[in-house]
Amino acid sequence: MSTGFHAEIAERTPNGLRLSSEGLLGAGVLTARRKAEAYVMGVLPRRSSKNPERYSWLRITPQGGLHARPITLRDVIGGHEDYKWPRQITQTILDHAVPGTIPSAYDLQVELRSVNNSCILLNRGARELAEQRLREGISMSELAMRANQTRGPRGIGDQSWLRRRLGIVPCKKTEKGPTPWMHESVLARIADVLGVAPREIELGAYDDD
Repeated sequence: MSTGFHAEIAERTPNGLRLSSEGLLGAGVLTARRKAEAYVMGVLPRRSSKNPERYSWLRITPQGGLHARPITLRDVIGGHEDYKWPRQITQTILDHAVPGTIPSAYDLQVELRSVNNSCILLNRGARELAEQRLREGISMSELAMRANQTRGPRGIGDQSWLRRRLGIVPCKKTEKGPTPWMHESVLARIADVLGVAPREIELGAYDDD
């Protein structure tokens, strides 16, 4: 991503937010897969003696110009639908930050630990493999039946259940879009239906490197 773009974001970022050059190492601005937004590491301004400057991910949206708002690492991973770069940039900040100094990286450390220990995983790997199986001729209903998710007296496969878990349609009508997440136990069930080990569709959720 160009330096000019970084400068433009910095100029239009409200409330004293600014970009972190450390957070841009190697990756620049991360983009969402299915939304009109992007993510970049920034620094939140000091609010009080108990809320000093701190590193934070920022969500950048184009509505009416560029606008940036604080966002958690989990939300960045959910929008980007990948673990690698959000984790790598976050870890870069943590590797260079000195405990007790400003900007603070404490919140990032907590967020990264939470993501690494979470049983809620990205569903993109399962969705992409399921879509491949559909192209091979297997129906969504058949996949749902194999997962023991049926509905009605005839016991047909509950396609709606599977589409929601795979992030194809929203889980609720009130939600703006499909969820990028699923519980690891559901992912394991769907992996078995798709004929692969869960790790093959976890997208590196538990990778240590």
